[in-house]
Amino acid sequence: MSFPGVLSYQVNQQSLSLSVLSSMTFNEEEVSLLLKAVQFSAETHKTQRRKGAEGSPYINHPIAVAETLWRVGGVRDLPVIIAAILHDTVEDTETTFADIEEHFGPIVRSLVQEVSDDKNLAKLEFLRYQESLLRLMVLFTYLRRHG
Repeated sequence: MSFPGVLSYQVNQQSLSLSVLSSMTFNEEEVSLLLKAVQFSAETHKTQRRKGAEGSPYINHPIAVAETLWRVGGVRDLPVIIAAILHDTVEDTETTFADIEEHFGPIVRSLVQEVSDDKNLAKLEFLRYQESLLRLMVLFTYLRRHG
C-alpha cells in the first residue's frame, strides 16, 4: 500500500524546508495489524462516549491521537501508531496488558503500558510523565528512521 504525498520536514540552521516523500509502503501484514487494532479498540470502547456536549463515540479519540502522531508528529513507526490506537483500552475497558500482548505483541504492550495511567501518581505528575513519554516516542521514531 502506498501513501503518496506524505510531508516530511528537514530543519537546516537557517530555515525549515518541507519536502514530499514519493511514497511510503506497508505490507499486507502491517496494514492488517493496524486495522485489527482499530477494530479491537472500537469493539472494546463500543459502549463509551466522550465527555462534553458532543458526546461523540469514544473511538474517535484514539483514532485522532494516532492520526496526529502520523500527520503532525511524523511518526511512521507502526508499533507506536498501533499503541496510540490502543492507548486507552486497558484504562477504560476490561482489556488487560496480557490481552494487548496476545493480540499485538510485546512491543505494543510495552508502549501501551507506558502511556496508561498509573493510579499511584498524582494526576498532574502523570500528565507531565505522559507528555515526556510522547516526546521520547517521537524522538525514538525519528532516530529509527534517520539514525
